[in-house]
Amino acid sequence: MTTGQKIARLRRERGITQGALAEEAGVTRQAVSKWESDAALPDADKLVRLSELFGCTVDYLLKSREEDPAAPAGQAEQPRAGEPPVFSFRAYEYKSRRTLFGLPLVHINIGIGSSAKGILAVGFKARGVLSFGIFSAGGISFGVLSAGLVSAGAASLGIVALGALSLGIFLAVAVGFLAYGAVAVGFFSAGALAIARYVAVGDYAFAAVPVARTYASGGELYNFYFLYTAAPPAAQAGVYEGGQLVPAQQQLSEALGSCVPRFLQGIARMFSSYRLY
Repeated sequence: MTTGQKIARLRRERGITQGALAEEAGVTRQAVSKWESDAALPDADKLVRLSELFGCTVDYLLKSREEDPAAPAGQAEQPRAGEPPVFSFRAYEYKSRRTLFGLPLVHINIGIGSSAKGILAVGFKARGVLSFGIFSAGGISFGVLSAGLVSAGAASLGIVALGALSLGIFLAVAVGFLAYGAVAVGFFSAGALAIARYVAVGDYAFAAVPVARTYASGGELYNFYFLYTAAPPAAQAGVYEGGQLVPAQQQLSEALGSCVPRFLQGIARMFSSYRLY
């Protein structure tokens, strides 16, 4: 198999057009066409770039033999008898030729440290209107760490944020184990409207242990209110007795101990000890 035939085969296996390959290699589409028809041979620097794109060696591209244990298509070398199988990871990239606002409609780039940018972006690091990745950002984003108008992930930031640790910005909705936003829902939440399984802190708070500025409800032992209108860093909670708001730090401690599991006590005390909203 010639060098041109190998380039053509590897390109087709990855679903890449001649134009897309030309863009990645920094040449014209006509140059790629000449390579694949064996009318010209890529320069040394282009061979190195092609080997990186295809996940093979320069030696494989140049040698005429059909098989090469250096994994021409990213395949693993066959193990010897009695040896455990060896697995290898093959990077994959696809970028659509059609664009919108200067971005490809689809950009998929799968590999360690890879980046994808497009209307639909999928990659290790992804940016797009709709993005999926370990680190993702966009209008709608999904990832371990994600940011966007609507975002979901282990840690997420957005107008609408969903995640174990979520932060909603502006007039935002945050849903997660720890949630902070205009509307916050979680096991522990803080916001203008805070709804939580255990501790909620906000203007309106609903939880087993609610601490509110205006309205608290759902307290299994007490409904707590902030003693002062101003918001110093340290919160001072109180309860209403005979129509009067009186300090109730001891009652708050008792409520946390009774309503929150022991292994979550630290988070509960942190939420109830500061004016988070």
